[in-house]
Amino acid sequence: MDADELRGYREAARREGLRLSEWVRLRLREAERDGPAKKAEQKLRAIRVATSCSFPTGDIDQMLAEIEAGRTAE
Repeated sequence: MDADELRGYREAARREGLRLSEWVRLRLREAERDGPAKKAEQKLRAIRVATSCSFPTGDIDQMLAEIEAGRTAE
């Protein structure tokens, strides 16, 4: 890591009243605890919410054509 990154971590630890080493251990434990299983549950929750909504949509071919037209208009 570069000096700026290290400085940022030290500042974050200081704000929480921790030594850098303890701050790092806490962040690593959080990363382990909040790993892939939690991310998968968050994604599934987002899908459930999205599928419970009812929004107007258009024809997929028309939408794709409009997206492509927007890209080429630049």
